[in-house]
Amino acid sequence: KQPCDASELVHFRNRIGEKGMELILAESIRVNTDHDNEDHFDRAFIDSTVQ
Repeated sequence: KQPCDASELVHFRNRIGEKGMELILAESIRVNTDHDNEDHFDRAFIDSTVQ
């Protein structure tokens, strides 16, 4: 299952562009595969965007 419905992100993707999406994907992969560095486990990122 995908983490989110792609149609919900159309406006956001258009605003940040292809490079922005690549950056988000790269960071997501880095954070979720960096098992040697557990420093990021003490942080939470909250999306408080109002739609």
